[in-house]
Formats: sequence, structure tokens, C-alpha cells
Amino acid sequence: MTAEPVVDYVSGQVNSFTAVIYLGSTYNEPIPLAFLNDVLTTNHPVIWAGDNIWQLSGTEGSAADTAFKAAYGWDPSNSFFDSVDNPVTVSYKGQTFSRNPASGPDVLAPDITTSSLVTVLGSANCTNSSGAAVNCAPIAQTTGTSFPWAIRSANITYVGEIPFSYMSETDRYVAYSDLLFPALAPTANPSHLAIVRLEDVNPATSPATLNSFTNWLSSQGVPFSINVIPQYTDPNGAFNNGTPVSESLAQAPSLVSALKNALAHGGSLNQEGYTHQYSNVANPYDAVSGDDAEFFRAQCATTQNPPYTFDNPCQNTDWVIWQGPLPGDSQSVATSRVQTGQALFTAAGLTPPTVWVTPHYFASVADYQGIDSVIKTRYEREIFVSGQLTGQPLDYSRIFGQFFPYQVYDVYGAPVIPENLGDYEPTAANNNPPRTAADIVNNAKLNLAVTQGTASFFFNPEDPLSQLQAIVSGIKALGYTFVSPTSLPS
Repeated sequence: MTAEPVVDYVSGQVNSFTAVIYLGSTYNEPIPLAFLNDVLTTNHPVIWAGDNIWQLSGTEGSAADTAFKAAYGWDPSNSFFDSVDNPVTVSYKGQTFSRNPASGPDVLAPDITTSSLVTVLGSANCTNSSGAAVNCAPIAQTTGTSFPWAIRSANITYVGEIPFSYMSETDRYVAYSDLLFPALAPTANPSHLAIVRLEDVNPATSPATLNSFTNWLSSQGVPFSINVIPQYTDPNGAFNNGTPVSESLAQAPSLVSALKNALAHGGSLNQEGYTHQYSNVANPYDAVSGDDAEFFRAQCATTQNPPYTFDNPCQNTDWVIWQGPLPGDSQSVATSRVQTGQALFTAAGLTPPTVWVTPHYFASVADYQGIDSVIKTRYEREIFVSGQLTGQPLDYSRIFGQFFPYQVYDVYGAPVIPENLGDYEPTAANNNPPRTAADIVNNAKLNLAVTQGTASFFFNPEDPLSQLQAIVSGIKALGYTFVSPTSLPS
């Protein structure tokens, strides 16, 4: 796989790859003629999302436009962004996916001229403020309550937007993820796998509670994994009447016995950081393992946007602001923390895990490089930083997160096991809504649209076992098969 700015495209390059994907993020970005010509002449699959598709056909009524319409059955030069409707749902494969209104109203509605040459794969739905279906605006060039969101004609698949803004577990990004299969894996056999992990297990975790979760999952024939924090620390005694606490796995033999019991009954272990916190300062909550971030600075603020007024202690009504690398951040520091954590597993008589989970999924580029030097496989959502693909200076004021309904390889070349359904959260926290067992099961249902999809969620064993039982049973009822996280197709 190669990612590059389109201006760096070399003539004939498309034929050296299985497929080409163009993300039109900049309106009327100049596109090299070599790229346009190759897209029009190659037999390889092309997926085009967002802006600039009109550069393939040229001006309306031109010879190039006429030829494009004859070959592909639609006219990009006479297609318009529907700036009136702001679709909040997208329909695909019988499922209805959400689309955050903050994504904006500009979805290009294709002008289909020969319907026999075009397959409509997904539709953007027009609704009023109460969510009821209404006829789309005339600019969408349709008489119905929806217009094509994704189409395929010949070897070109076109999506009327880049579906990565304001992503959520129910978002139309799921549909886009499935649209890649005909181009990248057309012979893929449909499969629906599920994985579950237990979260934030550490030397302070109740062994009896962990054993109860292990026993039930094992009785159901459900493989599972456990995120283990090898060193628990509460440097300010936040949960110990002001007296600092520090405890390693080797100092918690009953917990180690519970982990060994899990390993003997279908479980596996993931390393979730070293301490899952940073120093003795709130980052952003209380400096306690499991609560705070370890590799990225975070603070709580009374507003979502700058200028910020930071709160300490953090209030539930605050926003968590992710600010960038921590003081002293470096690849060598990250490597050391991973290695120190690995040594603590060994000291406790446990084989060090070969799967890593970054605490709260936030780390710098240098951190990920350090992590990868020790553990190659990650199991998480990731953040990426502006400049990583272009070679420009990294800009941590512009970061974005991404997740997938199947295993992928990231920009570092590391395999990433998916986590795409979220976790059980019975109460709202820091402007994040509650997430019930029913919500997670519904998220899994939507992911049935993915040809080879994985329904992956996590659960804190401090929450009721009954809720885990409801989620696992609900996902099984949808037809998913639970597997070990390391057995997913790559």
C-alpha cells in the first residue's frame, strides 16, 4: 500500500496496484493529467470520494463529457453538491447509518443519465427537522426522498463525500468500509466475527470478580482477552485517604492466579500501558492507574473550544481536551515504559503479552514508534497527526482518530486489531452520552453490512456481569461467532 498526495502521481502508477483510492478533500485541487488519464483507461478498480470528480469529465457538453457519460452513465459536470439538504442518515445494504449534521450539507448528488450503466450502492436520505422523510431539494436532481450517496459504474466507485468526519460507531463510515471489498478483496467470503475484551485489569482488581467473568465466558465457549495494567499506582492517595499506593503484578498473587485461570479457560492477555497514568498530576482526572492517560497530555476544560478554562479537579460536565505529547516525550521513553511493563509480567510468572493497547488510545508519533519496537500488534483505535502522510512537520493541533470494522495495517505498518463498537457506559461522562448494552448490540447489527466484518467491544469487570451477558448473547443472536482477537483475517 502506498499513500501519497495526488500531485506526486507518476504516469502508469495505478497499474502497479490492486486498486486506487482518491480522497478529494480540497475543492478544485489541481489533479495531474496523468492521473486523470490513467483513471479513465485502467481496468483496475478506482474508488473516488468527495471533490473533483468533475475533472474526469471536463466541462459540460465537451467531447470528454460526452465520452464519460457514454462509458459511465452519469455526468459529473452536471452534478451538484446538495447544499440545501443535510442528510442525517445513509441507507446501505438494508441498514440505516447515521451521519452527523456537523459533517455539513455538501454531498454531491450524481446526475445519472443512463441508469442501466449505474448501480446505486447507497442513498443519502432527506428529512425534516423532526426526522420525517421529505422530498429532496431540486439541486439533488431527484423526485424522491433520497439521492445516490454511492454509485458504481464500470470500474469506478464514487462516494459523494469523504465519510470520515465526525465518525461514530453507527456512522456511514461502516458502509464505506464495505465498499472497499469489491475493489480490494472481491473474492472475500462473507463472515461475521466478534471479539470481546475485559478492560483495566490491574493489581488492585478483585480476583473473585475476574474469575466470575472468566467462568461465564468460558461456559459460553467465548474466547476473550484481558487488558492488563502491570503496575497500579495512586501517587497522591486519591483512593487511599491521601496515602500513596504502588503495586505490581508480582505483589498481587491472587490476581495473577485469576489471570492464569483466564489463560486456561479461553483468555489471552494484552498489555495496557505500563501504569496507565502519568506522574503525580491529573491527566486529566486523578493521576490514578486506569483513569488517566499515559502517553498524551489531557486536561478538563469548561468549554469545548479555546480559549479554555481548565478545571482541577475535573468535573463531569467538563470537556476533555487532548493537547499533544507530554513533557519529555520521546521514542526511547515510550520504549522503556513498554519494556518495564513487559518485565513486570515476567516477574509475576506470566508470559509478556504480544498485543498492546494504548491507554485511552492517545499517543504521539514517537510513542508509537517506541511501542512498535517492542510489541508489533495493537488492539485499539488510533489517532493520527497532520503531516504524517505528507512529510510536513507534525501538527498536534490537528489530530484525528480512526477505527475500522476489521483488522488493518496503520501508517506505521503495524497490524491493528479493531475496536469498533465501543464499551458499556451506563452514565454520561464529560459530554459523552451513555452507551447501553442494547446500543452495543445495535452497533453490531449495523456492522452486518460489512462483508468480512468484526464486531469488537470492551467491558470493564467493575460493571455488572449481567450487562456483559446481555451484550454477548445479543451479538451471538445476530449470527456472529466469537473468536480470539489474534485469529482475525489480516
